Amino acid sequence: MNAQSSIFDVIEQMKAEAHASRLNIARPSPPVFDGATFDPEKDEARLTGQLLRVYECLKDGQWWTLQRLKVTAGGSEAGCSARIRDLRKPRWGAHRIERRRVNESGLWEYRLK
Repeated sequence: MNAQSSIFDVIEQMKAEAHASRLNIARPSPPVFDGATFDPEKDEARLTGQLLRVYECLKDGQWWTLQRLKVTAGGSEAGCSARIRDLRKPRWGAHRIERRRVNESGLWEYRLK
């Protein structure tokens, strides 16, 4: 995937790779998520699903708190925050996600621009 790939391009590539793994063909590219504790077999489908759900929420252009994303997209606030960071990465389309402070308690809102 190049720096201009959209989230949907990456998902389509992952689907193709999933079919290859069922046929015992070597995976053609490394996992699209990373990190010291990431296990593709256990985490890739879950994280991809959450990434798509967070994207579906944010694409409406409205402001979303992590709590609202948690309830709507599923997962934890920390997980939703991580998916927002993922969406900003080139491999997921380098989306421009704005944030604004709601109040002095440290509550933030996010939206896809």
